[in-house]
Amino acid sequence: MNHKTMRTQAANLFQSIALMRMTVLMLTAIGVLSLAVAALAHGWQDSAGEPFDIVKEQLMWLLAASLAGVAAASVDYHWWKKAAPWLGGIATLLLVLVFLEKPDDGSCRWLTLGATRFQPSELAKLAMVVCLAAWADRRIDDLRTGKLNPTYPILALALIVVLILMEPDKGTGILLVIAGLTVLFAAGADRSILTLTALVVILVSIVHIQLNPLAMGRFLAWWEPAANPALAFQAEAAFQALQRGVCGGAHLNALIKAHAVLPEAPTVFILATVGEYLGCCGIAVVILLFVLFYSSAVRIVTHTPDRFGHLLGIGIIVLIAVQAFLNVTYVMGIAPIRGLPLPFLSYGGSGLLVTFIEVGILESIGQRAIWAIGDIPETERLEKRSNPV
Repeated sequence: MNHKTMRTQAANLFQSIALMRMTVLMLTAIGVLSLAVAALAHGWQDSAGEPFDIVKEQLMWLLAASLAGVAAASVDYHWWKKAAPWLGGIATLLLVLVFLEKPDDGSCRWLTLGATRFQPSELAKLAMVVCLAAWADRRIDDLRTGKLNPTYPILALALIVVLILMEPDKGTGILLVIAGLTVLFAAGADRSILTLTALVVILVSIVHIQLNPLAMGRFLAWWEPAANPALAFQAEAAFQALQRGVCGGAHLNALIKAHAVLPEAPTVFILATVGEYLGCCGIAVVILLFVLFYSSAVRIVTHTPDRFGHLLGIGIIVLIAVQAFLNVTYVMGIAPIRGLPLPFLSYGGSGLLVTFIEVGILESIGQRAIWAIGDIPETERLEKRSNPV
Protein backbone atom coordinates (compact mmCIF):
# COMPACT_ATOMS: atom_id res chain seq x y z
CA MET A 1 0.00 0.00 0.00
CA ASN A 2 1.53 3.31 -1.10
CA HIS A 3 1.80 6.47 0.96
CA LYS A 4 -1.06 8.21 -0.84
CA THR A 5 -3.46 5.33 -0.18
CA MET A 6 -2.51 5.26 3.49
CA ARG A 7 -3.13 8.99 3.82
CA THR A 8 -6.53 8.61 2.14
CA GLN A 9 -7.54 5.78 4.48
CA ALA A 10 -6.40 7.76 7.52
CA ALA A 11 -8.32 10.83 6.35
CA ASN A 12 -11.48 8.76 5.77
CA LEU A 13 -11.23 7.27 9.25
CA PHE A 14 -10.70 10.70 10.78
CA GLN A 15 -13.78 11.99 8.94
CA SER A 16 -15.80 8.99 10.13
CA ILE A 17 -14.84 9.68 13.76
CA ALA A 18 -15.74 13.37 13.35
CA LEU A 19 -19.09 12.47 11.75
CA MET A 20 -19.86 10.03 14.55
CA ARG A 21 -19.13 12.70 17.15
CA MET A 22 -21.35 15.20 15.34
CA THR A 23 -24.32 12.83 15.11
CA VAL A 24 -24.06 11.93 18.79
CA LEU A 25 -23.92 15.61 19.73
CA MET A 26 -26.95 16.50 17.61
CA LEU A 27 -29.03 13.52 18.76
CA THR A 28 -28.26 14.31 22.40
CA ALA A 29 -29.19 17.98 21.91
CA ILE A 30 -32.52 16.99 20.34
CA GLY A 31 -33.12 14.64 23.26
CA VAL A 32 -32.53 17.32 25.88
CA LEU A 33 -34.83 19.73 24.03
CA SER A 34 -37.53 17.04 23.80
CA LEU A 35 -37.21 16.35 27.53
CA ALA A 36 -37.65 20.07 28.22
CA VAL A 37 -40.89 20.05 26.22
CA ALA A 38 -42.10 16.90 27.99
CA ALA A 39 -41.24 18.41 31.39
CA LEU A 40 -43.13 21.58 30.52
CA ALA A 41 -46.13 19.55 29.35
CA HIS A 42 -46.33 17.49 32.54
CA GLY A 43 -45.23 20.21 34.95
CA TRP A 44 -42.57 18.02 36.55
CA GLN A 45 -40.88 19.68 39.50
CA ASP A 46 -38.40 18.73 42.18
CA SER A 47 -39.05 18.78 45.94
CA ALA A 48 -38.32 22.52 46.06
CA GLY A 49 -40.87 23.27 43.37
CA GLU A 50 -38.23 23.88 40.70
CA PRO A 51 -39.40 23.14 37.15
CA PHE A 52 -37.48 21.03 34.66
CA ASP A 53 -36.00 18.80 37.37
CA ILE A 54 -35.93 15.93 34.89
CA VAL A 55 -33.90 18.04 32.47
CA LYS A 56 -31.41 19.02 35.18
CA GLU A 57 -30.98 15.38 36.16
CA GLN A 58 -30.45 14.36 32.53
CA LEU A 59 -27.87 17.12 32.06
CA MET A 60 -25.97 15.85 35.09
CA TRP A 61 -26.01 12.34 33.65
CA LEU A 62 -24.93 13.78 30.30
CA LEU A 63 -21.91 15.38 31.95
CA ALA A 64 -20.96 12.10 33.61
CA ALA A 65 -21.58 10.20 30.36
CA SER A 66 -19.41 12.63 28.39
CA LEU A 67 -16.52 12.19 30.83
CA ALA A 68 -16.93 8.41 30.68
CA GLY A 69 -17.01 8.52 26.88
CA VAL A 70 -13.84 10.62 26.73
CA ALA A 71 -12.14 8.19 29.11
CA ALA A 72 -13.22 5.19 27.00
CA ALA A 73 -11.92 6.89 23.86
CA SER A 74 -8.58 7.60 25.53
CA VAL A 75 -8.02 4.02 26.68
CA ASP A 76 -6.74 1.38 24.26
CA TYR A 77 -9.78 -0.78 23.49
CA HIS A 78 -7.68 -3.92 24.08
CA TRP A 79 -8.02 -3.13 27.79
CA TRP A 80 -11.60 -4.35 27.56
CA LYS A 81 -10.36 -7.76 26.46
CA LYS A 82 -8.33 -8.07 29.67
CA ALA A 83 -11.24 -6.78 31.77
CA ALA A 84 -13.84 -9.05 30.14
CA PRO A 85 -14.02 -11.73 32.92
CA TRP A 86 -14.33 -9.08 35.64
CA LEU A 87 -16.84 -7.06 33.66
CA GLY A 88 -18.99 -10.12 33.00
CA GLY A 89 -18.87 -11.20 36.64
CA ILE A 90 -19.78 -7.75 37.95
CA ALA A 91 -22.65 -7.41 35.47
CA THR A 92 -24.04 -10.82 36.46
CA LEU A 93 -23.78 -9.99 40.17
CA LEU A 94 -25.61 -6.69 39.68
CA LEU A 95 -28.37 -8.44 37.73
CA VAL A 96 -28.87 -10.76 40.70
CA LEU A 97 -28.80 -7.92 43.24
CA VAL A 98 -31.72 -6.11 41.58
CA PHE A 99 -34.04 -8.80 42.92
CA LEU A 100 -33.18 -7.70 46.46
CA GLU A 101 -34.59 -4.25 45.72
CA LYS A 102 -38.20 -3.32 46.34
CA PRO A 103 -40.20 -3.82 43.13
CA ASP A 104 -41.09 -0.64 41.28
CA ASP A 105 -44.37 -0.88 39.36
CA GLY A 106 -44.09 -4.65 39.32
CA SER A 107 -40.51 -4.82 38.03
CA CYS A 108 -37.04 -5.13 39.54
CA ARG A 109 -34.74 -3.29 37.14
CA TRP A 110 -32.87 -0.74 39.23
CA LEU A 111 -30.28 -0.67 41.97
CA THR A 112 -30.39 2.22 44.41
CA LEU A 113 -26.99 3.89 44.71
CA GLY A 114 -27.32 6.68 47.24
CA ALA A 115 -29.49 9.42 45.77
CA THR A 116 -29.59 7.88 42.30
CA ARG A 117 -30.51 4.61 40.63
CA PHE A 118 -28.68 2.46 38.12
CA GLN A 119 -30.05 -0.11 35.67
CA PRO A 120 -27.68 -3.12 35.60
CA SER A 121 -29.13 -4.49 32.36
CA GLU A 122 -27.56 -1.55 30.50
CA LEU A 123 -24.11 -2.56 31.76
CA ALA A 124 -24.90 -6.22 31.04
CA LYS A 125 -25.43 -5.47 27.34
CA LEU A 126 -21.95 -4.02 26.96
CA ALA A 127 -20.39 -6.65 29.23
CA MET A 128 -21.86 -9.52 27.22
CA VAL A 129 -20.63 -8.10 23.91
CA VAL A 130 -17.14 -7.58 25.37
CA CYS A 131 -17.04 -11.13 26.79
CA LEU A 132 -18.23 -12.75 23.57
CA ALA A 133 -15.76 -10.74 21.47
CA ALA A 134 -12.88 -11.65 23.81
CA TRP A 135 -13.85 -15.34 23.89
CA ALA A 136 -14.22 -15.55 20.10
CA ASP A 137 -10.97 -13.69 19.46
CA ARG A 138 -8.96 -16.21 21.48
CA ARG A 139 -10.57 -19.19 19.76
CA ILE A 140 -11.46 -17.86 16.33
CA ASP A 141 -9.34 -20.37 14.39
CA ASP A 142 -11.00 -23.34 16.09
CA LEU A 143 -14.43 -21.71 15.62
CA ARG A 144 -13.93 -21.26 11.89
CA THR A 145 -12.58 -24.76 11.33
CA GLY A 146 -15.40 -26.36 13.31
CA LYS A 147 -13.13 -27.79 16.02
CA LEU A 148 -14.97 -25.69 18.63
CA ASN A 149 -18.68 -24.95 18.83
CA PRO A 150 -20.16 -21.89 20.56
CA THR A 151 -22.21 -23.84 23.12
CA TYR A 152 -20.59 -22.35 26.22
CA PRO A 153 -20.86 -18.69 25.21
CA ILE A 154 -24.46 -19.29 24.11
CA LEU A 155 -25.24 -20.75 27.55
CA ALA A 156 -23.57 -17.73 29.20
CA LEU A 157 -25.64 -15.44 26.98
CA ALA A 158 -28.77 -17.39 27.91
CA LEU A 159 -28.04 -16.94 31.62
CA ILE A 160 -27.76 -13.17 31.29
CA VAL A 161 -30.87 -12.99 29.09
CA VAL A 162 -32.91 -15.07 31.56
CA LEU A 163 -31.93 -12.76 34.43
CA ILE A 164 -32.98 -9.76 32.36
CA LEU A 165 -36.27 -11.39 31.36
CA MET A 166 -37.02 -12.10 35.02
CA GLU A 167 -36.92 -8.37 35.86
CA PRO A 168 -38.92 -8.37 33.48
CA ASP A 169 -37.34 -6.53 30.53
CA LYS A 170 -38.20 -8.39 27.34
CA GLY A 171 -37.00 -5.68 24.97
CA THR A 172 -33.47 -5.67 26.38
CA GLY A 173 -33.43 -9.47 26.41
CA ILE A 174 -34.32 -9.63 22.72
CA LEU A 175 -31.73 -6.96 21.91
CA LEU A 176 -28.99 -8.86 23.75
CA VAL A 177 -29.81 -12.10 21.92
CA ILE A 178 -29.54 -10.33 18.56
CA ALA A 179 -26.24 -8.66 19.45
CA GLY A 180 -24.71 -11.80 20.98
CA LEU A 181 -25.56 -14.07 18.07
CA THR A 182 -24.33 -11.44 15.61
CA VAL A 183 -20.92 -11.31 17.30
CA LEU A 184 -20.63 -15.11 17.18
CA PHE A 185 -21.77 -15.13 13.55
CA ALA A 186 -19.13 -12.53 12.64
CA ALA A 187 -16.52 -14.66 14.41
CA GLY A 188 -17.32 -17.58 12.10
CA ALA A 189 -19.05 -19.83 14.65
CA ASP A 190 -21.00 -22.87 13.46
CA ARG A 191 -23.96 -21.47 11.49
CA SER A 192 -26.16 -24.48 12.22
CA ILE A 193 -25.86 -24.01 15.99
CA LEU A 194 -26.52 -20.29 15.71
CA THR A 195 -29.54 -20.93 13.49
CA LEU A 196 -30.87 -23.54 15.91
CA THR A 197 -30.42 -21.09 18.79
CA ALA A 198 -32.31 -18.39 16.91
CA LEU A 199 -35.15 -20.82 16.12
CA VAL A 200 -35.35 -21.86 19.78
CA VAL A 201 -35.56 -18.20 20.83
CA ILE A 202 -38.35 -17.58 18.32
CA LEU A 203 -40.24 -20.71 19.44
CA VAL A 204 -39.92 -19.79 23.13
CA SER A 205 -41.14 -16.26 22.34
CA ILE A 206 -44.20 -17.64 20.53
CA VAL A 207 -45.00 -20.01 23.41
CA HIS A 208 -44.56 -17.16 25.91
CA ILE A 209 -47.00 -14.98 23.98
CA GLN A 210 -49.49 -17.83 23.81
CA LEU A 211 -49.31 -18.61 27.54
CA ASN A 212 -48.98 -15.07 28.91
CA PRO A 213 -52.30 -13.16 28.76
CA LEU A 214 -50.61 -9.77 29.00
CA ALA A 215 -48.11 -10.58 26.24
CA MET A 216 -50.89 -11.95 24.04
CA GLY A 217 -52.98 -8.87 24.76
CA ARG A 218 -50.17 -6.55 23.73
CA PHE A 219 -49.56 -8.53 20.56
CA LEU A 220 -53.26 -8.41 19.64
CA ALA A 221 -53.34 -4.70 20.51
CA TRP A 222 -50.54 -4.15 18.00
CA TRP A 223 -52.09 -6.42 15.41
CA GLU A 224 -55.63 -5.03 15.75
CA PRO A 225 -55.63 -1.85 17.89
CA ALA A 226 -59.32 -1.07 17.33
CA ALA A 227 -60.37 -4.37 18.89
CA ASN A 228 -58.08 -3.93 21.93
CA PRO A 229 -58.27 -0.23 22.89
CA ALA A 230 -57.39 -0.78 26.55
CA LEU A 231 -53.97 -2.25 25.73
CA ALA A 232 -53.38 -0.20 22.58
CA PHE A 233 -53.72 3.20 24.26
CA GLN A 234 -49.96 3.82 24.42
CA ALA A 235 -49.35 3.18 20.73
CA GLU A 236 -52.52 5.06 19.85
CA ALA A 237 -51.46 8.07 21.93
CA ALA A 238 -48.07 8.05 20.19
CA PHE A 239 -49.74 7.88 16.78
CA GLN A 240 -52.01 10.79 17.67
CA ALA A 241 -48.99 12.79 18.81
CA LEU A 242 -47.33 12.17 15.45
CA GLN A 243 -50.53 13.21 13.69
CA ARG A 244 -50.64 16.47 15.63
CA GLY A 245 -47.14 17.29 14.49
CA VAL A 246 -47.84 16.55 10.80
CA CYS A 247 -45.10 18.28 8.78
CA GLY A 248 -44.89 21.65 10.46
CA GLY A 249 -44.98 20.68 14.11
CA ALA A 250 -47.67 21.56 16.64
CA HIS A 251 -47.91 24.94 18.33
CA LEU A 252 -46.27 24.70 21.77
CA ASN A 253 -49.43 25.69 23.72
CA ALA A 254 -51.54 23.12 21.89
CA LEU A 255 -48.77 20.57 22.30
CA ILE A 256 -48.65 21.07 26.09
CA LYS A 257 -52.40 20.50 26.40
CA ALA A 258 -52.31 17.38 24.27
CA HIS A 259 -49.00 16.02 25.53
CA ALA A 260 -50.30 14.99 28.94
CA VAL A 261 -52.11 12.01 27.38
CA LEU A 262 -48.89 10.60 25.93
CA PRO A 263 -47.55 7.90 28.31
CA GLU A 264 -43.82 7.44 28.92
CA ALA A 265 -43.15 10.56 26.85
CA PRO A 266 -39.55 11.12 28.07
CA THR A 267 -38.44 7.49 27.68
CA VAL A 268 -39.95 5.03 25.21
CA PHE A 269 -42.00 7.62 23.32
CA ILE A 270 -39.48 10.43 23.09
CA LEU A 271 -39.62 10.15 19.28
CA ALA A 272 -43.34 10.90 19.40
CA THR A 273 -42.47 14.06 21.33
CA VAL A 274 -39.99 15.02 18.61
CA GLY A 275 -42.60 14.38 15.92
CA GLU A 276 -45.20 16.37 17.80
CA TYR A 277 -43.28 19.62 18.06
CA LEU A 278 -40.96 19.30 15.04
CA GLY A 279 -43.24 17.36 12.73
CA CYS A 280 -42.26 14.61 10.32
CA CYS A 281 -39.26 16.70 9.30
CA GLY A 282 -37.94 16.38 12.85
CA ILE A 283 -38.39 12.60 12.78
CA ALA A 284 -36.67 12.45 9.41
CA VAL A 285 -33.71 14.37 10.83
CA VAL A 286 -33.44 11.96 13.79
CA ILE A 287 -33.57 8.91 11.52
CA LEU A 288 -31.01 10.49 9.17
CA LEU A 289 -28.67 11.16 12.09
CA PHE A 290 -28.92 7.53 13.18
CA VAL A 291 -28.17 6.40 9.62
CA LEU A 292 -25.11 8.69 9.54
CA PHE A 293 -24.01 7.36 12.93
CA TYR A 294 -24.38 3.78 11.71
CA SER A 295 -22.52 4.40 8.44
CA SER A 296 -19.63 6.18 10.16
CA ALA A 297 -19.34 3.47 12.81
CA VAL A 298 -19.35 0.75 10.16
CA ARG A 299 -16.54 2.50 8.27
CA ILE A 300 -14.52 2.65 11.48
CA VAL A 301 -15.03 -1.04 12.27
CA THR A 302 -14.31 -2.05 8.67
CA HIS A 303 -10.77 -0.67 9.00
CA THR A 304 -10.10 -2.19 12.41
CA PRO A 305 -6.59 -3.72 12.36
CA ASP A 306 -7.40 -6.73 14.57
CA ARG A 307 -10.25 -9.18 15.01
CA PHE A 308 -11.08 -8.34 18.65
CA GLY A 309 -11.69 -4.70 17.76
CA HIS A 310 -13.72 -5.81 14.76
CA LEU A 311 -15.95 -8.13 16.79
CA LEU A 312 -16.32 -5.64 19.64
CA GLY A 313 -17.19 -2.86 17.21
CA ILE A 314 -19.80 -5.02 15.46
CA GLY A 315 -21.43 -5.86 18.79
CA ILE A 316 -21.61 -2.22 19.86
CA ILE A 317 -23.01 -1.11 16.51
CA VAL A 318 -25.73 -3.77 16.71
CA LEU A 319 -26.63 -2.78 20.27
CA ILE A 320 -27.15 0.88 19.35
CA ALA A 321 -28.55 0.49 15.83
CA VAL A 322 -31.01 -2.33 16.58
CA GLN A 323 -32.24 -0.61 19.75
CA ALA A 324 -32.90 2.57 17.77
CA PHE A 325 -34.62 0.58 15.03
CA LEU A 326 -36.88 -1.30 17.46
CA ASN A 327 -37.85 1.92 19.27
CA VAL A 328 -38.68 3.76 16.04
CA THR A 329 -40.71 0.88 14.63
CA TYR A 330 -42.68 0.50 17.87
CA VAL A 331 -43.48 4.20 18.20
CA MET A 332 -44.65 4.23 14.58
CA GLY A 333 -46.75 1.11 15.14
CA ILE A 334 -44.70 -1.10 12.80
CA ALA A 335 -43.41 -3.58 15.42
CA PRO A 336 -44.85 -4.81 18.75
CA ILE A 337 -41.60 -4.77 20.76
CA ARG A 338 -41.83 -2.15 23.49
CA GLY A 339 -39.88 -0.89 26.48
CA LEU A 340 -36.64 0.05 24.71
CA PRO A 341 -35.60 3.70 25.00
CA LEU A 342 -34.20 5.61 22.03
CA PRO A 343 -30.38 5.87 22.33
CA PHE A 344 -29.02 9.38 23.02
CA LEU A 345 -32.52 10.91 23.17
CA SER A 346 -34.54 9.12 25.85
CA TYR A 347 -34.47 10.07 29.51
CA GLY A 348 -32.37 7.72 31.63
CA GLY A 349 -28.91 8.05 33.08
CA SER A 350 -27.84 4.39 32.96
CA GLY A 351 -28.52 4.02 29.27
CA LEU A 352 -26.92 7.34 28.41
CA LEU A 353 -23.79 6.55 30.43
CA VAL A 354 -23.24 3.11 28.90
CA THR A 355 -24.06 4.29 25.37
CA PHE A 356 -21.46 7.07 25.60
CA ILE A 357 -18.91 4.52 26.80
CA GLU A 358 -19.76 2.38 23.77
CA VAL A 359 -19.26 5.39 21.47
CA GLY A 360 -15.94 6.06 23.23
CA ILE A 361 -14.85 2.48 22.50
CA LEU A 362 -15.74 2.92 18.83
CA GLU A 363 -13.68 6.10 18.76
CA SER A 364 -10.77 4.28 20.41
CA ILE A 365 -11.01 1.60 17.71
CA GLY A 366 -10.97 4.28 15.02
CA GLN A 367 -7.99 6.11 16.52
CA ARG A 368 -5.93 2.92 16.80
CA ALA A 369 -6.90 2.01 13.24
CA ILE A 370 -5.48 5.33 12.05
CA TRP A 371 -2.26 4.70 13.96
CA ALA A 372 -2.03 1.16 12.58
CA ILE A 373 -2.25 2.24 8.94
CA GLY A 374 1.17 1.75 7.42
CA ASP A 375 2.44 -0.36 10.30
CA ILE A 376 0.74 -3.61 9.23
CA PRO A 377 0.63 -4.90 5.64
CA GLU A 378 -2.79 -4.87 4.00
CA THR A 379 -2.95 -8.65 3.56
CA GLU A 380 -2.08 -9.32 7.20
CA ARG A 381 -4.65 -6.80 8.42
CA LEU A 382 -7.38 -8.47 6.35
CA GLU A 383 -6.40 -11.91 7.68
CA LYS A 384 -6.60 -10.75 11.29
CA ARG A 385 -9.99 -9.16 10.85
CA SER A 386 -13.13 -11.27 10.73
CA ASN A 387 -15.46 -11.02 7.78
CA PRO A 388 -17.91 -8.09 7.83
CA VAL A 389 -21.49 -8.86 8.78
